[in-house]
Amino acid sequence: MGNKEITIINQKITSIWPSLGAQALAWFFACLVFIVRDLSVIWLFTFFSGFFIGFAVYFTSGVFIKYVTAFGCGIIPFVWYFSGLDSFFLHIVVYILSSTTTSVAVYGAGYLLEGRAKFSLINSMEGQVQESSLQQINISDFPLKTVEEVMTVVVIQIYGIDYGFDGIDSEVLVNKIRYQSAAIQSKVNQAGGFVRRSEGGILYCFFGYDPVLNKCEAGHGDTAVRSALALQKMNLSECRHALAASPVFPLKFGINTCPVTVGDLGNRYSADLMVVGSGINIALDLMSACEPFSILMTDITKIILKDSYSSNELFKRMVQVSHFDQLVESWEFNPSLNKSSHFDEAMSAFRQYANRQRREQRWPVRKGLLWLEAAFGRIDLHNFSSEGFAADTPEYLSKGVMLYVHIRCSIPEIDKKLLALEFMPVIVEVRWGKPLAEDLCLHGLAIKNLSAEDSALLMLLCREAVAMKLPEKRA
Repeated sequence: MGNKEITIINQKITSIWPSLGAQALAWFFACLVFIVRDLSVIWLFTFFSGFFIGFAVYFTSGVFIKYVTAFGCGIIPFVWYFSGLDSFFLHIVVYILSSTTTSVAVYGAGYLLEGRAKFSLINSMEGQVQESSLQQINISDFPLKTVEEVMTVVVIQIYGIDYGFDGIDSEVLVNKIRYQSAAIQSKVNQAGGFVRRSEGGILYCFFGYDPVLNKCEAGHGDTAVRSALALQKMNLSECRHALAASPVFPLKFGINTCPVTVGDLGNRYSADLMVVGSGINIALDLMSACEPFSILMTDITKIILKDSYSSNELFKRMVQVSHFDQLVESWEFNPSLNKSSHFDEAMSAFRQYANRQRREQRWPVRKGLLWLEAAFGRIDLHNFSSEGFAADTPEYLSKGVMLYVHIRCSIPEIDKKLLALEFMPVIVEVRWGKPLAEDLCLHGLAIKNLSAEDSALLMLLCREAVAMKLPEKRA
């Protein structure tokens, strides 16, 4: 039975007066029969009394109710006919019993349908909201009212599921994603948040408002960050101890506190929560810029936190956000900071599983030999390959930040050749980052705008510089 039919049935149940009117009409015919006192006429009018009741209910109820009621009313003439009853009192008793049976059938079916509707609602929201809220669902409240609230948005990505790994059993892969998604949803629900799932292993989690109970919750920033930390630490441990050839998926988090609009696109029988707001896109951008096994949050979320974190736990990081011309300040929380060996083990397991071990040859660079000139200053190179550079920067930049740079060399003849290259400046993209000190961060920069020929020429000059000796300084 579809939602449309169930809706029709419930509407007719709540408007039972046409059926009661038909029963009153049948009662009138029964009185008329008693006056006539003719059994053949009694049978005839009794039949029509039941017919009128069934006929009325047939057109005033839905598919299920009309058959139940018509059957109950149709019993009336047969009971009267075969019993041969000619007592007005017994006629009343039989008629009341038949009418009561019909009414019980109507209201009983309505009660069952209401239970079915509640079950359907709970089923549609299971895994999205906390269990205690599901038990308090009232179907009269659905579809839910649209509200505007300030909430903390946490966007989580199960990173690496879209690589399409070769040689991996698809069933094992799906089971791993199902388990990880369920663990995230359970943790968020326990903390009082609700979850909206998206494609590509991305989950949108919202803290600070219960849509079922229409209740706001204070301290949602701290709750969101604590939940993210717990999930990230759990994920780090699982990846470190993953068995060989088993799926390894790091988590990435983007957190922002912002006003959002919560609405329900569903109906009385199926909830479909919708949350919109420009701040959600900022959280999504932070998630994209976040490193695996790490957490990025906006400055707004950091300000409202009541829990205190040391400067060794939080690092300021500049993020490229959609529709913003300048880099936006954010804060990175790395749960593995104090145990870097754990991070290395987990990252090694992921790279081995994803077949992303570094293969290209890299050339180390002596300090002060090669550097990049960017808009915010000098970037000293650690090493380079045909794919890009590893370099020190004074700013902690997020993944995805694009930079225009000129490559310079302390050897004059090499520097002159580099400045003469027609494809300068080179566009590089930040691929990863790691804080080394308070004002020093190591980044991986990928070359984006060079052809194979231009890239080969640039690498040739850089290798030539590495092979040459630095000029001796005069006393």
